[in-house]
Amino acid sequence: MFTTKVVWIVFLNTLLLQAAILDDVVDKIQSYGASHMHYKKYHHSRHTQKEHKVSDEAKWQLALYYLGYYHGKIDGDLLTPESYHAIELFQHKYQSLASGLLAERFKPYLSDIYLQLKMKKDLSYEGKEKIKNSKKIQTALQVMGFYEGKIDGKTGEKTKSAIKLYVESKEYNKSSEKELDADMKKVLIQDAVAVVEKKLGTMKQESYFNTQYAKEEIETDNDIMAELQ
Repeated sequence: MFTTKVVWIVFLNTLLLQAAILDDVVDKIQSYGASHMHYKKYHHSRHTQKEHKVSDEAKWQLALYYLGYYHGKIDGDLLTPESYHAIELFQHKYQSLASGLLAERFKPYLSDIYLQLKMKKDLSYEGKEKIKNSKKIQTALQVMGFYEGKIDGKTGEKTKSAIKLYVESKEYNKSSEKELDADMKKVLIQDAVAVVEKKLGTMKQESYFNTQYAKEEIETDNDIMAELQ
């Protein structure tokens, strides 16, 4: 009888021990699964953001949309009926014959319009992400002619030097740390937005392409001819 009780006790203890071990294993698996999914989601998100790049074709579509010619999807496909029609209308503004295919001579112009639109978008950011706000300041400093580095959101020596130059140009308190306070940032952003909007308004004018880009084409053609002679 005593032996039977001992056997049962040992058996029950073994079951309880196995149950505890099983619960521990399940907890570890669940914990690993959750952390692994978070890892995959985090790194997939970073990978996606890193690789996300606007194609030249999509940039040109956005520029044509801004100019009022394109009304389709921004998908980078210039061979769709919507893209073809937009390019054709755009070409008719500058030449009598239009093919519906974007000629090389117009690409720099549309790319520059996209660049101004991108700057305007960066300057309009109102969120709390530190990197995006740093990019906003870098963009504003670049627009105002104080910064020539990369728009990467990193406050390196070039960015610090640009801020210092901007502060000095506005004759703010020279005893300060040469940093931008809230009021300085507000003025800087407002001034940059005004410059970009004025630039976009000028670029919309028909005469702008003829004076800026057609002239560059002639100079390039002359350089090529000079090299061949």
